[in-house]
This record gives sequence, C-alpha cells and structure tokens, in this order.
Amino acid sequence: ERDAKRDARRAAIDAQMGDGRIYKKGGNVKPSAGLSKKTKSNIAKKASAGKDIGKKGKSFAKVAAAAGGGEKGKRIAAAAMWKNVKRG
Repeated sequence: ERDAKRDARRAAIDAQMGDGRIYKKGGNVKPSAGLSKKTKSNIAKKASAGKDIGKKGKSFAKVAAAAGGGEKGKRIAAAAMWKNVKRG
C-alpha cells in the first residue's frame, strides 16, 4: 500500500515536471538534477577547496558557519550551493 502511494506521488510529480528527473526519498527532485556529472564534480571540488560557490565572497565554509555550523550548517550550505549554480 505504501509503495502504491509513493508511485502515485511520483507519477503526479512527473506529470508536473516532466520525465528524466532524479528523485530523493519522498519524491522530491534533487537540487543537482539537470547538471552533467562533470559539472557536479567541478562544483563539489570548488566547494571542498574553499572557493566561491555561486556568488562572489560566499565560500562553502562561510555559508555553513553562518547557518549555524555543524551538520545543519553543511546541509544548508549544500542546498544554497546547488541553488546558486548557474545553469546553462
């Protein structure tokens, strides 16, 4: 029964957003959907090297610290990083 509900939810999302999306648990679209593997790799390397992610002066560490640090800060910084990526 739970699988049927999940499949119905994903079908509804597909109808709204089109096919070819990558899903996380719960039927949400991953924030990096639509980017090539090479692009995602380059963005992750820049973030781990401490360079700007998306906007000038906003390094991953600065964003994570401003968001409260720790695991929570890392999750928020990652979401901001993928949101600010320039898409083609």
